Amino acid sequence: MSLPSAIFRNDERAHQLVFDRPSGIIVAHEAEDFLPALEIAQAAHDAGKWLAGYFSYEAGYLLEPKLVPLLPGGRRAPLVCLGIFDAPVEQTVVRSHAPATNGPIFDARAAWSSEDYAKRFARLHNH
Repeated sequence: MSLPSAIFRNDERAHQLVFDRPSGIIVAHEAEDFLPALEIAQAAHDAGKWLAGYFSYEAGYLLEPKLVPLLPGGRRAPLVCLGIFDAPVEQTVVRSHAPATNGPIFDARAAWSSEDYAKRFARLHNH
């Protein structure tokens, strides 16, 4: 498999889609490049192409006009990075007989008190 590539795996169905060797890559690092990147992605989709990749959490700021001025600076990852593919390769995955797990969580602790959480959550809903 080459890079960049993406694998979407479904262990319950013992199936995965492999996106490899993109014909193009759409990347937006800055806010002013975000909407043009979405337009390129839409054009590729309209042409029957498949898209695989990610949108960063911070890209969400650009989807809500009230939040655009709050977009954090100093980001280390692109706002969006999508590969353009003709189609994925479908593959069967060997089933594991071990029980499914998300792995252990060690020493989990809340960073906020219940009161802080309630205030911040209310602020989010009232933005």
